[in-house]
Amino acid sequence: MLRRGRESNPRVFAKWYEASQPFLDRTEDDLAAFPAAIPKVRVPTGEGDRLKNAINNVSKLSLFQLPMIPEMPAAPEIWRRLAALHCELSRVSSNKDKTYFLSSRDAAKVLPGLSHQTAHNITLVLVQHCVIKIVRVGDKRQGGKATEFRHLLSETENGTEEDAGIPF
Repeated sequence: MLRRGRESNPRVFAKWYEASQPFLDRTEDDLAAFPAAIPKVRVPTGEGDRLKNAINNVSKLSLFQLPMIPEMPAAPEIWRRLAALHCELSRVSSNKDKTYFLSSRDAAKVLPGLSHQTAHNITLVLVQHCVIKIVRVGDKRQGGKATEFRHLLSETENGTEEDAGIPF
């Protein structure tokens, strides 16, 4: 019997099995393929494109369009760009609570030459400044799950430098 939860869902398995009939050899290996593959799934369908689009959108923002970090009006651009990525991922999240997954390696793609370690360190700064919250820490093993976040600032708190009255 299939276990419920992260490993498998009998209804999902039944739909997969029905849709896959033309491609299956109907061997024991085929029957075992679906439940065995469930733990290997890293990104839900559509999430990869959502992440690419968010990175692309944030990469195009001007300095004046980047969100401010509370209590740090002179925060470096890269900190603000990563805050913008978190804001964008929250905005496009399909979850009710607007949580989203983001790895340090993916976060580093927001700026060419940014290392995943630096992206990780900046993420911790954003947590300390209450820009984001870590909902669930990711699994550091290769192929593990990314960390789950929640963006904490409202749209009005994501003011730009122009909104804050800081001239440039």
